[in-house]
Amino acid sequence: MLSDIPPSGPWTGYYLYGHDGLKHGMRLNLTFTADGGIQGDGVDDIAPFVIHGRFDRTTSAANWSKAYVGMHTVEYSGIYCQRRICGDWTLERATGGFWIWPDSLPQSEFPQEMELDQPTELAEGVFRK
Repeated sequence: MLSDIPPSGPWTGYYLYGHDGLKHGMRLNLTFTADGGIQGDGVDDIAPFVIHGRFDRTTSAANWSKAYVGMHTVEYSGIYCQRRICGDWTLERATGGFWIWPDSLPQSEFPQEMELDQPTELAEGVFRK
C-alpha cells in the first residue's frame, strides 16, 4: 500500500544531540515530488542548509542529506507517520534524534511541551515563507 506524499511547503522541528535534552529548533522549506524526491532548504542554530533526499511511498521512509552551506553534511533517516517525520541523524560517530512537522499542522494536534527555542539567527533568503 502506498502512503501519501508529505505536504510540500514550510516545516518546523527540532533535532537533539543524543535522544534527550535541549531541543535545537529548525525551520525548513521542503518539496516532496511524486517520483520520491525531497528538495529544500532551511536554517537552524548552526547555519543555513540545503536538503536533497528521497521519500519511499511504500515504506514511508524519508532519507536526506542536510548540507550546511560551506560546512559539513548530516545524514537524516526517518519515517513519515501521522503527518510528522521523526528519526535519527548521523555525522561521523555523532548521532541524535529529530522530529519535524508541516507548519500547516494545527497547534491543537501537537503536544504543548513541543514549544521550541527559535534559531539564533535566520539567514536572509534561505528560508522562504
